Amino acid sequence: MRNIVKILSLLSIIAVIPASFAATSRVSVTSKASPRLPSIAGRLIAGTTATGTATTASATTAAYYGDSECIEKYTDCIKADDVCGSDMQECTTNVLFHGQMANCLSVLYQCSSSGINALFGTTAINALSNVAESHTIPSATRSGATEVVVDRYTYPANGSVLGQLIIGAGITNKLTTEQCVRRYTNCLQRDDICGADFELCTSSKTFKKQALLCDSTLQRCQETGKTQLFGSVANANNLNYAGDSRIGTLVAEGASTAALNAVKTCQKVTDNCLVNACAKNPLSCVEGTSLASIDAANIIAEGTGALQTSQVIHDGVETASASDVRKLLKTACLETIGSNRYCHMTYREKVPSDRELGDPDLQEEVFSLAYSARRSYANTKIQEAMKKFDTRAKNNCVATIKECAMRSCGGGLGSVCYKQAGNGTTGVHVNDTRTYGDILSGCSAI
Repeated sequence: MRNIVKILSLLSIIAVIPASFAATSRVSVTSKASPRLPSIAGRLIAGTTATGTATTASATTAAYYGDSECIEKYTDCIKADDVCGSDMQECTTNVLFHGQMANCLSVLYQCSSSGINALFGTTAINALSNVAESHTIPSATRSGATEVVVDRYTYPANGSVLGQLIIGAGITNKLTTEQCVRRYTNCLQRDDICGADFELCTSSKTFKKQALLCDSTLQRCQETGKTQLFGSVANANNLNYAGDSRIGTLVAEGASTAALNAVKTCQKVTDNCLVNACAKNPLSCVEGTSLASIDAANIIAEGTGALQTSQVIHDGVETASASDVRKLLKTACLETIGSNRYCHMTYREKVPSDRELGDPDLQEEVFSLAYSARRSYANTKIQEAMKKFDTRAKNNCVATIKECAMRSCGGGLGSVCYKQAGNGTTGVHVNDTRTYGDILSGCSAI
C-alpha cells in the first residue's frame, strides 16, 4: 500500500510496457488539450527530469483518453464480473451502480471532461455524488423508530451512455417468479448476509440491515416474485414482510434455530459484524498500518479519487494503534453485538430482558467479551481482505501509469517514442530527457 502514497518510479513501471508498442502507431490516442477535472485541481505532482531539474506538469498537456476510448474503457471496466457484470445485472439502478463506481475510478480519471459528460451527463466528477432524493426505510427497534436511508443519485443522467445502460439493464435482466424467489433466497442465505439457517436475520431490524446486501437481486424481481417473498409489493419495497410470507417464515425459523445454538449464533454475529465493518477499507482495521496508507485507501474506497481540502493528510510516520482499531470496530458494532440476545445468553449466561438489551453498560460488557473472544479469528479474515484490496489498488495504479505513458510518449506514436528513447549510450531508456518530459507532462495530473 505504501506504493500508492509515494511517487512511483517511472522507470520500474515503463519496464512492463509491451515491446510491440515501440513498432505500433496509436494514431487514435494522441495528447490533447483538455480542461482539468474540478476535483483534482491544484494537485499536480512535481517531478524531476533525467538531468535532475525540477519540473511541474502543465494541466493542458494531460494525455487523456479520446472520448470514444474513454467510453469503451469505462464500460469494459464496469461490466467486469466483479463489478456490475457483463449484462449490468448487478447495476440495474443508479443506487446499485454507485455502489460499484469506485472500482473503475482509475479509468475515469484518464477521461477528459467531454468523455465524462458523455458517460454521466455532467463534466464534474465531484457532481457524481449529488443526491436527487433520499428514500427512507423505517425500522422498529426496542428504543423506538430508526431509519435506513437510501440515496437516489442525480447521475448518471437518463440520456447519458451509462444512464441508458442502467435503464436497459433494469428491463432486460428481469427475473421470473421462480428465479426471483430462488436467487433472492440464495443471496440471503450466504454466510456473510443472513446465514444458511437465517441465524443472522432473526428479527425485522437485523433482516433489513442484512437484506440491503441483496438489493441488486430484489430489484430484478417482478411483482409476483416480490409478493411471494414478502407478502406484497409494498412490503418488498420497504423490506417489510408478512408473517406468513416466505421471508417471514425464514426469519421465524432463524430465530428458533439461533435460540437453540446461542453460542454459535453469537460467534457468527460477532465475526460478521467485525469483518463487514472493515470490508470497505481493510487497512483501517490492521494495527501498525501507516495512517498515510489508510488515507490513500479511503480515497479508493470512497471513490473520491483525490484528497479534498478538508481531509487530513498524514505524513506516513503515524500508525494505527490497537486502540484505534478497537475504537473503529466498537463504533460499528457496539449495538449489533452488545444488544444481541444470543451474545447476552453466551457471555452473561442468562436470557436478557428487553431493558437489559438496551442497557449501555451491559452492551459495553457484552461487546468487550465478544471482541476479545473473536478478534483473532476476525483478524485472519481482515488480513485476507487487505491483501486483495492492496493487490487491486496497486494493479490499477500500474495500469493507469502504463497506459498514460503509452499515450504520452512520442505524442502517442510508438515509433516516435521508441526513437526518442534511444539515446545512443545505454540503449533504449525511458529516462531520456525527451521521453521523460513527454510522460511527465502527460501523466502527472492523471
